[in-house]
Amino acid sequence: MDEWLENYSLATAAKKWKDYKADLKKAHFNETKTEEELIAACDKRVLPEHWEWLVHHWLSPEAQVH
Repeated sequence: MDEWLENYSLATAAKKWKDYKADLKKAHFNETKTEEELIAACDKRVLPEHWEWLVHHWLSPEAQVH
């Protein structure tokens, strides 16, 4: 694959991954719930350990800024 196609593919995949995480957050994140409640509400398409990482990320001060 040439360099342009490789760069395009990587950029497209990165955008789709970012959009997917944003969709998950919109559908499942509720700041009024506890961390334990959020972790228990794991989306069936996500591995539990990945879900827990996402919840911790969403609750982190760095993610709250964005």
